Amino acid sequence: MQKVNGVVDRERKGNNVRSQGFTLIELLVVISIIAVLASILFPVFARARENARRTSCMSNVKQMALAFMQYTQDYDERLPTYQRCATQQPAGGIRGWNNSVACPGQAAHPWNNQIQPYIKSTQIFNCPSASYGTGDGESQEYTGTASEYLSYGYNRYVAFGYLVASGNPAVDITKPGLSLASIPQPTVTPLVVDSSYYLSNPNHQCLPKNRSTYSWCTEAVTDGSDPPAPRHLETFNIAFADGHVKTGRLNDWVSNNRGTVCSDPVYQKWNPYCQE
Repeated sequence: MQKVNGVVDRERKGNNVRSQGFTLIELLVVISIIAVLASILFPVFARARENARRTSCMSNVKQMALAFMQYTQDYDERLPTYQRCATQQPAGGIRGWNNSVACPGQAAHPWNNQIQPYIKSTQIFNCPSASYGTGDGESQEYTGTASEYLSYGYNRYVAFGYLVASGNPAVDITKPGLSLASIPQPTVTPLVVDSSYYLSNPNHQCLPKNRSTYSWCTEAVTDGSDPPAPRHLETFNIAFADGHVKTGRLNDWVSNNRGTVCSDPVYQKWNPYCQE
């Protein structure tokens, strides 16, 4: 009887050992399930991460919009020009360009320097989704030393301070900025957008020097601006002349027209002259 029990006990132990393992088929099934779940979930996680970055970028753009509004209160309701002359490093500001022939004995300060006293941060000018180091103009983060590394572009039709169709007249850096009252439709006129250069316009082309190597660029132009950069799931953030911020799609904000055509609904949004 003991022998029988011993055999039974051994069989029970053997059964227990076999029940604790997996066959090769079972392992392959588990691995396959994990792979399928990963293929489904990883894109979801990537979109969630990019949505978070877009929200962070929108916060940056909103703070810039508020800084623009504060600036206008101190300067007779006039927006910053694309550059202005001042001492190389004003109190509370950051260094300007000291190689500008337009500012003899002084330095040229682009628009971001002009609103810097209201922001007091250089990190705001870096989009969290900017692809630094890829050669598309975002070769390094902005630290307050080179405006071409900004992740955001100022609307050139507003930045130049002229209500002209071309938006590219002979630039006079000494003239005041565009007044808020001279923008007929501030709710649709962009101030700042995601971009790869410190000036932006709706031309659906790219600039030389590989500042924009996005797939939707068509040809090189030399107007000194970049189109918006759709970094956030094919969208980009926009701050408008009335201070509100939203996300836009590229097709709604770029045009195949090389120069300003006021009959073009895209240019009607960008250029206040076309809104008259």
